[in-house]
Amino acid sequence: MKHLLIVSFCLFILPACGKPEFISGSAKTKWVWVKVASSTTNESTVYANLSNISKKGNLVEMWVLFDYNIPNAEKKSIERLDEYDCENMASRTIYEDGYSENMGKGKTIYANPDPDKLETITPGSTNEILWKTACVKR
Repeated sequence: MKHLLIVSFCLFILPACGKPEFISGSAKTKWVWVKVASSTTNESTVYANLSNISKKGNLVEMWVLFDYNIPNAEKKSIERLDEYDCENMASRTIYEDGYSENMGKGKTIYANPDPDKLETITPGSTNEILWKTACVKR
């Protein structure tokens, strides 16, 4: 019965609540973004929040920020919670928000609380850099 209550809470109540509580308000202002990659055309920069990485077995969760430098774009940045499988070199996005301003500021343009499926990471990709950031030395 206890397991049924937990599963029900995770499936039905959490999605209805929107963004998880631990990322809103003053807790978010204490985040420390560290630049981990940028595009060769200077159109985007990728940051990782190393101050609140969580590890469960071979899985690591880390917040990532994609900051775009594209004039007149409606979406200037994306914050997302990614999960990395350190043993199998795979990742998925658990939660994602798009913002009207750079560095996760401004209006929330969209929110996607639906987790993706775990996918193998392509060598040489930005996801590989993020996977290494999350998994190496953890």
